[in-house]
Amino acid sequence: MPGLPVTRTVIALDEFLAGKWGADNAAVQLVVAPLAADRRFRAVRDPRVFTAVLRTVPVYAAWLDVMDPITDVFPMAGLHNTMRRLVVDGRPVATGLLAIGDSVCTTNPTLGRGLALARLAVMRHTLFGAPRPGRPRPRTG
Repeated sequence: MPGLPVTRTVIALDEFLAGKWGADNAAVQLVVAPLAADRRFRAVRDPRVFTAVLRTVPVYAAWLDVMDPITDVFPMAGLHNTMRRLVVDGRPVATGLLAIGDSVCTTNPTLGRGLALARLAVMRHTLFGAPRPGRPRPRTG
């Protein structure tokens, strides 16, 4: 093997991002992530094209040499960031709720940002308590 199968390797190139994520049972996920607006990459859904694109990146070419596919190539869409607030024009639209995780925001999962944001939300709630109307939250970042 060219490296530990459980490690994550992400390389941002000029035209696309490529990644390798390890999983259980010695499975490894390889990813080609172009900008959604870049229609040239639509053909990456074809396993031959997917493989050819990854072979242009030496670290992934080495993995392709030792891997056997266990699934087809699956496209994934919607890699965008969203933020939801329970306040409109300074007034709460819902009270008695603690929004955490995806109910607050979603992030592009490519680099694992969502996990860090969820952890930060739990830490803030633990350290400063639940937000209450009229009580400003301390800034932490």
